[in-house]
Amino acid sequence: TAKLLAEALHSLPDDKREAVLLYYFFEMNDAEIAKLRDVPRSTIQYRRTSSFELLKRYLEEKAPMTAQLGNTEQDERGLLPYPVIIAATKGDPEAMNIVVQHYESYIASLSMRKLRDERGNIYWGIDEDIRDRLRSRLMRAVLSFKV
Repeated sequence: TAKLLAEALHSLPDDKREAVLLYYFFEMNDAEIAKLRDVPRSTIQYRRTSSFELLKRYLEEKAPMTAQLGNTEQDERGLLPYPVIIAATKGDPEAMNIVVQHYESYIASLSMRKLRDERGNIYWGIDEDIRDRLRSRLMRAVLSFKV
């Protein structure tokens, strides 16, 4: 799956790939990346967040288990396939990733907070700590779920 992730990242346009890599792998925030690239912070935020849909499409085409999800674009709250649930409760990392992705938009909405950038400007953003805690809690709940 590391190879698949590398291929998915490589499929992104250069500017979006750079924003994603600097943010998630080099732990730079949007303001730091914007300063480095001499563009507005909102541009970096857009590049980074718009990359998710591109990555999702790429992974849905290439990853074998994500194909089992069917068409959830019309109803994001659709049910997860039973084989994915069973595999996730048994600790299968790929199945667990599908479960986490299924709830990602809900987790993101629960993680939204008013944040401040280095200039003191207030904006709505995802509190990464809360998002990570919610993801961890979801994974623990799935692993302890009895079918």
